[in-house]
Amino acid sequence: LDACAVLTNDITVNTGVLNADGTLASDVSSFRSWTPIGNRSSYYKGIFNGQNHTVSGLYFNDAQTDYVALFGYLGKGSKISNVGVVDSYIKGKESVGGVCGSNYCGTITNCYNTGAVSGNSEVGGVCGYNNHATITNCYFDSTVYSGNAVGDQYFGTISSNVLGKNSDQFKSGEVAYLLSQGCTVGEVTYDGSVWGQTLSGTGKQDYPVLGGWPVYYRNEVYTNTYGILTVGTQTIIASNSPITWYEFTPTETGSYQFSSTQLTTGNLYVDTTKTENNHTDITTSPTYDLDAATTYYVAVSATPGSYDLTITRLNTTTAMETVTASQIYAANGRIVCDGDFRIYDLLGRDVTRQNGSLQGVYVVITADAAQTVIVK
Repeated sequence: LDACAVLTNDITVNTGVLNADGTLASDVSSFRSWTPIGNRSSYYKGIFNGQNHTVSGLYFNDAQTDYVALFGYLGKGSKISNVGVVDSYIKGKESVGGVCGSNYCGTITNCYNTGAVSGNSEVGGVCGYNNHATITNCYFDSTVYSGNAVGDQYFGTISSNVLGKNSDQFKSGEVAYLLSQGCTVGEVTYDGSVWGQTLSGTGKQDYPVLGGWPVYYRNEVYTNTYGILTVGTQTIIASNSPITWYEFTPTETGSYQFSSTQLTTGNLYVDTTKTENNHTDITTSPTYDLDAATTYYVAVSATPGSYDLTITRLNTTTAMETVTASQIYAANGRIVCDGDFRIYDLLGRDVTRQNGSLQGVYVVITADAAQTVIVK
């Protein structure tokens, strides 16, 4: 009970403990009963770092037992941090909580509970009873348990960010964001690891985990990216350190010019990774050769503020680009292309009117591309 420990993986004690509405499963016969870590006579006094892993499927159902939670009783000098309790049902008599039943002179930091808790007295979504101890930056699912974060305390300290968030707030990424100390820029870290949550797609997650994407807060929305740029003029946030990254995914391969009418000085970063060791002066309106369907990260280091950033697709008559046969092809002296186009010979003369009796190498210009074509 005085061991210092870290979690290196998620732990699952039981599966399917709670129904979708947060109530206990109808069949509990196969569940393993959880033994809380520590009690009043033998309390936990070590340092435990969950490293942003979760413990799921805790099941304890005895209305006559005190000090019930992941940690039943924390003693002087103990520290609990960076762990989530999910899909759990914890029912006791007194000093009942999700993370801790009774906390005496220990600190609890950066933890959460999405499970159900109940008892007769001193019941809390995070901790049942807090005695001369400190709890900071901890949350519980207020849809599953509607009571207080801490049931009762005696000369304890509870920070303002120890409170309940409903299930939708957990799913939105808000809690992952708050657990990462509320930072809005940079790769957020806490104790050497990142609380994250994948917010969309097939890997979407309902609560914070290790290995999920970092969560940011932008335009009153929790998101896994700072922003998404498209061709044209966009408003961006420029800063010095740390810089703010945006995503840009070209729809076509080619040269793109980056410019701003508002910035008089600043460094532009365009790369497939978020690195700050390669930049270009934004005032020179630099161009980059970018590949279609590739995600690039774009940032501007300058005096903090909002600025316009214009991304322009450049056409060149010398570029060899890949165009599918359905877009452009040549046969029997004629060039066929979807949409409006012009044809030039290698001397730059417009020979569009001669289409149908062409032979040789030509350059076909469309609204957003240039293609060298051989006509036989």
